[in-house]
Amino acid sequence: MPITRALKVIFDAQTHEAKTILTRNGKRWDSVNFDHRWREAVVAAGWEELYFHDLRGTTCTMLAQPGATPSEIAAIPGWWASTVARMLDGYQSTTTSLSDSATAKLEAHDARLQNVASADPKTEGRP
Repeated sequence: MPITRALKVIFDAQTHEAKTILTRNGKRWDSVNFDHRWREAVVAAGWEELYFHDLRGTTCTMLAQPGATPSEIAAIPGWWASTVARMLDGYQSTTTSLSDSATAKLEAHDARLQNVASADPKTEGRP
């Protein structure tokens, strides 16, 4: 899976000492180890209300915001476009940038209607 340039900078700055993550007693992590460490990190960051599966919704939202199509979004995790549509329906955040974008589109549409109405004397200023 490709990563962004910003994430690559972060990854490249890390030490690469092990190919696997090990527990304190030298055994490989399993899902329980991961769950516990994830929860500790989330609580330490002050984001207790977030869960690991929330990353799916965050990813969809972040990719949809700049205009990625469902097919483009699906290419990242290897999903079907229909899965992306369901994810966006269930998880897409109502962000300020999304609502600002919607408002800007409405205002641009209204301005176009006003320009058409003012250019056509038969409409007498009606949109």
